[in-house]
Amino acid sequence: MIAGCSSVIPQPDAPSGGIDDESIGTPTPTSVDSTAPGPAETKAGNTESTAESGPLTPATNTSEFERPTPPKSPESKPQSRIHSVRFSHREPSPNGSGYADFDLFVRANTTMRNVDPEPDVDGEPYFYVTVEGNGVSRASVPYRDNGTFGLEVPVRALTPHSAGTLSVSVGLYDVDHAHDDHYDSWNGTIEYTPANGPVSTGLS
Repeated sequence: MIAGCSSVIPQPDAPSGGIDDESIGTPTPTSVDSTAPGPAETKAGNTESTAESGPLTPATNTSEFERPTPPKSPESKPQSRIHSVRFSHREPSPNGSGYADFDLFVRANTTMRNVDPEPDVDGEPYFYVTVEGNGVSRASVPYRDNGTFGLEVPVRALTPHSAGTLSVSVGLYDVDHAHDDHYDSWNGTIEYTPANGPVSTGLS
């Protein structure tokens, strides 16, 4: 696996049951749907494929977490491309009322044909995820007009934070020579409680 990149992991197309997302996430108006919680699933070592996102790579070993490469001097090119985002693979913390771990399930238009100057006119889409403004995940994705993508948030990316409300952002970008194009963003929140250590208020 390339350093600074995380895997795209599978998600079910029609999640059912679980906890009300209103208690864990507050999407901005750019979000269309963050209400459907996902079932409990094991995310480590999953190599399944989905019709939408194609072949998948194993989830990153959290003991080897490295900050992903941030977008390069991003240039805003706003378009409505991220259709919905919800939290998935949520693991309730044994040490409080929040969640100790989570991933993200995204529906988006990632098709980027003829968006760049010649000779490489087709774009190279990727998602970049931040928690409290710090990069935690970056994943290149294939072209899909209405694709579904699972984005992993490594556990070790969350451990520096104390218990409290974490802000989470998902951005859709295109790799470019001088400035990565920034097409769309989603912002939400989730209640976080570390699985180990004392429970405290506020964020580090």
